[in-house]
Order: sequence, then structure tokens, then C-alpha cells
Amino acid sequence: MGSSLWRKLLKLRPEASRFMRCEIWDCYLGIPRQARVAEVCPNEVCGMRSRGRRVFGDVYTAIQNAQKPDTKKGRDVILWRHNEEDYKDHFSTVRTWDQIRDRGAEDRLSIRVRMRQWGITQGCMLCGEPEESMDNLFFACPFTFTVWSTLTATLLGTTASPDWTITVTSLLRRNRNKMNAILLRMVFHTTIYFIWKERNSRRHLGPWVTT
Repeated sequence: MGSSLWRKLLKLRPEASRFMRCEIWDCYLGIPRQARVAEVCPNEVCGMRSRGRRVFGDVYTAIQNAQKPDTKKGRDVILWRHNEEDYKDHFSTVRTWDQIRDRGAEDRLSIRVRMRQWGITQGCMLCGEPEESMDNLFFACPFTFTVWSTLTATLLGTTASPDWTITVTSLLRRNRNKMNAILLRMVFHTTIYFIWKERNSRRHLGPWVTT
């Protein structure tokens, strides 16, 4: 790997650390440098020198209150977060991506929200709603919801929702038929693309396309 790629990967360490934890059973702590925690904490008591406690009291307290190693349980286990409360011993690309994506779809129209705070309003070019927003565009707007519900009629039937959060949550469901899930996400991406394209075309005096 090139050095520039390594630098980019290293910048992701803080992000990756949120999804990892270590269950300490029999690990290396470094007191002394090559000692194992099990050796430093015989009989579940940490044999640390007390002279540093006055300066590093919080560190000493945290170590002494931490779970003590147990060699009978085997080596340490690195766990990856699969959801808010569930950690497992294997990494899942899908689970990790879902959690990153679940932090919220950023409102790409946030600049218009700020403009409204300055007293400047711009309405929806598709339905005439006085105040344009992401929630309106996807899919509270009658124009965009007509497009979305029509394209997903076979896949979703009458369960298509004009609410963005409900729609995204539905797309992330894991009990859906695999092929239907793939088709639904493809339709979703395509719908978002062409709605945004049509919105920009109307905003900049381009040609209009009906539903």
C-alpha cells in the first residue's frame, strides 16, 4: 500500500475505536513492560507501586476497579459492535455500515433552513410547498410521493410511506426477501437521483418532467 493510503486509513482509527472493545481475560498491560495482567494481579489484587497514586490517582482507581484477568477463561477477545448493545467476535461490514449510516441522513438542504432563519424563503419547485426541506422533498411532497409509491407499488404495495425515517427504516429491515430487498434499494437510489435532478432542473429554469 502507498504511504498516502496508509495515512488515510490511520485517520479512521478514532472512528473504528467506537466499534471495538476488548474483553480482558489474560492480556499484556506493560507493568513491567513484558508482564501480563495475570502476573501483575495475582489473587485479583493489582501489585502496583503506590508512589504514583498521588499524581495519577484516577488512573490507579480505574485500574483497581476494572475487571481482573482470569486465565481460566482463555485469551483476550476483540469484539466488534453489531448494534448499540450487541458485541460479537467477528467483524460485519453490513452491520458497521448500517450503524454509520443510521446516524442520520444529513439534510442536504440545510443551507435553505439557514436562509429561512435570515428571512429568505424558497418553496418546493415540485409541489409549491412554501418552505423546501429534505423531509418535504423525500417524500412528503405529493409529486415525489407519487413517483415513489408508483415505482414501489409491486414491492411495497400500499405500505409505501411519505415519511423519510419510516422509509429508511423499512429499507433496512432484514426479514425481506433478498431479491426484493436488492430491487427496493435500487429503486430507492434511482428515485432519489431523478427527483434531485428534476428539482435542480426546475430550480435553474431547465425543462420540467411530469410524474
